[in-house]
Amino acid sequence: MGHYLTAVVCENGHVLTDALEKGPEHNAPFCPQCGARTISQCHHCNAPIRGAYDVPGAVVFLDELEPPKYCRKCGKPFPWTAAGLEAARELIKTADGLDDNERAALANSVDDLVADTPRTPTAVQKARVLVGKMAKPAQDAFSKIITSLATEAVKKALGL
Repeated sequence: MGHYLTAVVCENGHVLTDALEKGPEHNAPFCPQCGARTISQCHHCNAPIRGAYDVPGAVVFLDELEPPKYCRKCGKPFPWTAAGLEAARELIKTADGLDDNERAALANSVDDLVADTPRTPTAVQKARVLVGKMAKPAQDAFSKIITSLATEAVKKALGL
């Protein structure tokens, strides 16, 4: 039977390797794309970041690993997820076209755009309405942030 290998990911979400054990030479303390520190385990509970699934003797061709958003052991967001959520909330605070109540409603629904929860459909509907009220540059920036974090279902529902 197989097992999961360890991924090395920078704090901005760039994957250096999805198989640290098979190619430790791909490990580096800093990301060659953005210069951020790299990690191979959760900062909160030290669980390894899940990488490729390894089956001894099998050759598996997979797409590039998308780094997980949350730790599978403790449920805390990884640094790239936390930074994206923070960036989305900061953008909402300064976006033209929304009043204070609308800003608060959209900011409160950001977490539910990133994870599949019972509140996700409501969050998608709020985002459709409220992001549509934002000035175009803020709409584009919000879409870029959410596209990097959201589930495929949310991306499809929002037309991203």
